[in-house]
Amino acid sequence: MVAEQIKDKLEEILKKDGLLDRSRPCHIFDEFQDQDLNYYNNIKNGVDETQLMTIAKDVAERFGTISGLPFKSGANNTLFVSVKSGDNLHNIRLKGFNRLEQIGKNLQHVTFLMHKNQQGYNAAVGVGPSLDEPLYLVLLDGRVTSQATLERRDYEKDTDPLPKDLNEILDFIYSYSLTKNHIGSTEYVPLHLSLIEQGMIGRIERSKYLEDYADYWIDLVNKAITVTKSLVNNTPSTWVLSDAILENFIKVGNGTTEDKGQWTAIDQGYSEKQLVKWRELNGLDDSPETTDKSFYGRVEYNLGQLYFSLLLRENIKSHDKIMLQDRLLTLASEGIYNRGREIGIGKPRAGKPMPERHNPTLSLNYLRLGILDQVIADIARTGGSDKTRAYGEKLIYDIITNHPLAIDDTTLAEFMRGKSYLD
Repeated sequence: MVAEQIKDKLEEILKKDGLLDRSRPCHIFDEFQDQDLNYYNNIKNGVDETQLMTIAKDVAERFGTISGLPFKSGANNTLFVSVKSGDNLHNIRLKGFNRLEQIGKNLQHVTFLMHKNQQGYNAAVGVGPSLDEPLYLVLLDGRVTSQATLERRDYEKDTDPLPKDLNEILDFIYSYSLTKNHIGSTEYVPLHLSLIEQGMIGRIERSKYLEDYADYWIDLVNKAITVTKSLVNNTPSTWVLSDAILENFIKVGNGTTEDKGQWTAIDQGYSEKQLVKWRELNGLDDSPETTDKSFYGRVEYNLGQLYFSLLLRENIKSHDKIMLQDRLLTLASEGIYNRGREIGIGKPRAGKPMPERHNPTLSLNYLRLGILDQVIADIARTGGSDKTRAYGEKLIYDIITNHPLAIDDTTLAEFMRGKSYLD
């Protein structure tokens, strides 16, 4: 009977159009609280792989008939399972178990959206057994946007030069960041700049490849953030994601009308060390209101992250990378979001205006910071190639010197799409 209650909660979201509702609930699956707390303590104390998968199977079976055993995938070894709900089979992710710290990180964005009654902007549908001591986070697993989905093109039928999937992701980001009630105070912008600075510095400090160069890169990052903070002025803040790379956008459907699928985000949140340092430096407490502030910044940051994640995908057409780059430059210079240009293929988008007051230099610097965030991550993780390090240095140089924006500047265009540094 208790298991049926959990199954009913999941079906409330999965059936009809509940899945596609931006205000859909995020449930607390507390029906098995005592058992889950016992599992939680066992995992913290250490369990072997067989025990871990047994626990995962026990939890997964609460949500319906499972098809096959849970399996692990991805950089964080997330557990995946297929669950039969009614007549439909849904893939869900069970975050946690073998990486309990990942739940707390991902719950930051979930709780932010819960405060706003906008849970549909995150793939999470529930957490168990509580927000305070979570064992698992249940996320929808939709069609991940891979290289292949952006490659399928029919220029004669397309109404825009960009691939349909990419335009839909840009539309999702717009609805997430730029609708009226998602615009915030100017004071949040320097706070967000401080937060992403701590994220980059943390990666540099933890990197085994940058031990002899940590101070050099930290100094450059600090200078870039300081200059960008000086540009803020009266520019309003917008909702931001913490990690807007291509892999973190998925398309979900309700099982019967996939053509009505909607995009949502996964794997959002900040490391606890990053948040603690940020709070200390800015005199902030650890209240939910403070965490809310961490998801306000400037949307250009997310667009820079997305752009760089496409840039590194060799199988995505250069045409599409150039078209996206052109739209980002148009956004920075003219304050128009996702406006296309007439190139003789399809019908270019008219775009939508950014919130006033638009600041072209701040906008461009934020785009560069979004790219830099990913470059620093690559350098810290792998040591980076000579070209990648040069790319990062050039980004920071242009931020520090407020390199002027010019749409027809060939050097700048080549730089933004990485032609001179990543080929």
